[in-house]
Amino acid sequence: MDDNSKRFYDATAKLYSSRHDNDTGRYIRKRESAMVKKYVQGRAVDVGCGTGYHMNAERIGIDISHSMLMECKSSKNLSQAKAEELPIKTGAFDSAICMFSTLNLCDSGRAAEEMGRILKNKGVAIVSVSGVRDSGKKTKNMRIEGFRMKTVNFAKKELIELFRKNGFELLEFRGLFKMQRPYWGWHRDFSLIDKTRLLLDRILPGSMGRMYIAAFRKLK
Repeated sequence: MDDNSKRFYDATAKLYSSRHDNDTGRYIRKRESAMVKKYVQGRAVDVGCGTGYHMNAERIGIDISHSMLMECKSSKNLSQAKAEELPIKTGAFDSAICMFSTLNLCDSGRAAEEMGRILKNKGVAIVSVSGVRDSGKKTKNMRIEGFRMKTVNFAKKELIELFRKNGFELLEFRGLFKMQRPYWGWHRDFSLIDKTRLLLDRILPGSMGRMYIAAFRKLK
């Protein structure tokens, strides 16, 4: 994750939870939570845990932003570190969680490699990322509250290949938001059209979308 992204999260940590408290954010979190409940077991680490939405007293939380960790009330097992350089022994965990934008903002190859390193054989990684509909990886520069950040969005096959080449097999894949953009970082009211599109996304989920949630298992 670049310095601008870290500074952004440090500066806006107190607003983070409220920023995502909208229909789209709640929908994403609900789908993430279902995947976590289904696959996470044993000793688990949340990479890019933020303010701790998927944390509990037993899980280990890691985030690059100290301010975000200070907002995490659900656990005392917290560590400030990069997703690309996890301060964890090899093969120490059964499950890894990496949600919401971490892989879009960091060196995703190194982060996936690190998750493979810290997981035991047959360990599971559950991730969510922002995606694009076409077949190519798309890099975007975005500005939020005065901070410029570079994001790398994924095509479905790129996300699967990223983990495959780091020793994982795909267990489950979900795509969201074929009808609407995921306004998950904005303070905004949802128009009737937005709400209708979100409803259609719920009724007609697909394998392609602007947000992906997937579970991978380490092969050995």
